Amino acid sequence: MSQVVQTNSKLFIPALDRLYTPLADVADVLLRVLVGGLFIPHGYAKLFTDTDKFIAFFGKLGFSSPVFMTYFIGSLEFFGAIAIILGLLTRPLAFMLFVNMAVAAAMVHLPKGWGVSSGGAEYVVALAGIALILAMRGGGRWSLDRALFGREI
Repeated sequence: MSQVVQTNSKLFIPALDRLYTPLADVADVLLRVLVGGLFIPHGYAKLFTDTDKFIAFFGKLGFSSPVFMTYFIGSLEFFGAIAIILGLLTRPLAFMLFVNMAVAAAMVHLPKGWGVSSGGAEYVVALAGIALILAMRGGGRWSLDRALFGREI
């Protein structure tokens, strides 16, 4: 049985409920794959290809331990995103990614404006919003949390 939240509002085309209700679980998986797929490349770069660049970057931002920040954020974005795709610890990891992107928006991207072409906040704010929605919704019925623990974490 799907975990669809019922509301008092009626669909404009009620017959579409036969489509929407069975696809709710698929939507949860697609949202997890979207979030994970967007974050994995960022974490991969921090951990495996551009590590020195990010250590210098976090140092310029004023973090007292830029090496720790590079590996912590890189691990969150890479390994955390893989766990989210699998539906493992979805809520806490998605919330951590939301905080990560909110801090990135405030410290780095908003001062550059909104547009993505200028390095602005548009893309980062979108990532933060999507991660927050996932943190609120959770991993859904087809998640490792449900398979391993019988509930969401």
